[in-house]
Amino acid sequence: MAEPSNEVQTAITLEQREAEARIAKLEVEKQVLSFQLSRKYERRELLRTLAGLGGLLAAVVAIATFVFSAWRWQQESYDTRQLKIEERFDRALESLGKDSSSSRLGGVVSLKSFLTQDNKERHARVLLSLSHALALERDPIVRDATVEVFAGIDSQIVEKTVLNEALNSLIGLNRAFYREANLNRDRVASNTYPKIDSIEALAQSNSVAIVALLRKGARVQDLSRIYCVRCDFSKMDLKSTTFEDSILESADFRAAILTDSSFNRADLENTNFTSADLRRAKLGITSGEGNQFQRPDFVNVNETLFSWNKFAQGVLGFEVGRLGVVFPVFLCADLREADFSGRVLMVVIQENISYRTNFQNANLEKTKFEGFKVMVQEINKTSRASPMYLVPIDSYKEFDSAIDEEVVEMFQDMLDGSNWQQAYFPKNFLDELMRDPPRETGVDCGQLKGELNK
Repeated sequence: MAEPSNEVQTAITLEQREAEARIAKLEVEKQVLSFQLSRKYERRELLRTLAGLGGLLAAVVAIATFVFSAWRWQQESYDTRQLKIEERFDRALESLGKDSSSSRLGGVVSLKSFLTQDNKERHARVLLSLSHALALERDPIVRDATVEVFAGIDSQIVEKTVLNEALNSLIGLNRAFYREANLNRDRVASNTYPKIDSIEALAQSNSVAIVALLRKGARVQDLSRIYCVRCDFSKMDLKSTTFEDSILESADFRAAILTDSSFNRADLENTNFTSADLRRAKLGITSGEGNQFQRPDFVNVNETLFSWNKFAQGVLGFEVGRLGVVFPVFLCADLREADFSGRVLMVVIQENISYRTNFQNANLEKTKFEGFKVMVQEINKTSRASPMYLVPIDSYKEFDSAIDEEVVEMFQDMLDGSNWQQAYFPKNFLDELMRDPPRETGVDCGQLKGELNK
């Protein structure tokens, strides 16, 4: 038998080697697999996994450390800013008490800057501090700047509870002025302004601040015994508010809503109620100091007080010819069921000199006039210093028959254009009015109210 060729032997050798290699590979794979299935391998893999997690944990810790550091830096920065703001706030408060007017003015301007959205926790302190500073401020420029802060408040930012707190503070201070200076009896004459450093001037600035807060939405029901000369309450909703014993000379209530409000014993000299809603309002003098008469019928002004205390003093201290009392105006007002009991509605001073309330074109349905009074001077006296008397309307004939026709004519003029027939008058006085009824005026109340509400 012939031996295989060299080529064949070589091929056989290669195949054998390949088989051996495959066997060796399988043996290695077997050993690897065996090792992977061993506990030693599992421990090593576990250690490798933990080593990887340790790196991740280190990264997390590093990130957390960075975040905490950043937060702490921000917190420290915020605290530093707040400290600086508080220091600036304290300096502004301190400035209000400085002797220098310019320093106080700077304090007012600085405090105004704190009435912002990010300073809400300071709003109450700002307004209360300014209200008290205003009560002490003698410099009119600083007072005006302080009042301007109240007028410029953003009611969308400053909360109503804060506004109400400031309003109550101002009202309390106003009443202190009222009592301290006896302003219901002792104040400057009508149409004049007080001295700039007087208590009355301080009360005037305070009253402007009160009105400013009311216009910003602050509300209280009690505005009694306040000084509010020339205050502008026009178009405000002040229903069910009491103004009892308040000084409202030349105040403006045009087109205001005043239903169920009380002006009992209030000083209403030259007060304008044109087109106001005064349904069920109390506008008389039914109790209190203004009704403490010494005699039940004809009351000499020399012996008592009445709602226009200042006018009574004027009668005693000046010539009658120099007096100029302007009564309230109720033109086109809604006075349904309002009550004027005890109120002085007209003054007759000698012949052809008279002052009266204006009720022209008012709605007087069920308005109560039974107890109103007339102030008269004895016609049969020639001296200009003749005494003045308060006379109940249902007794004026008994006082002096000479004024009979003049009083009736005055009242007829007062009621022109109104539905006076639906009001409540004393029977004998109503009969007098019927002799020559009030006339139409041609006033268009709807158009007037529309113009006021523009």
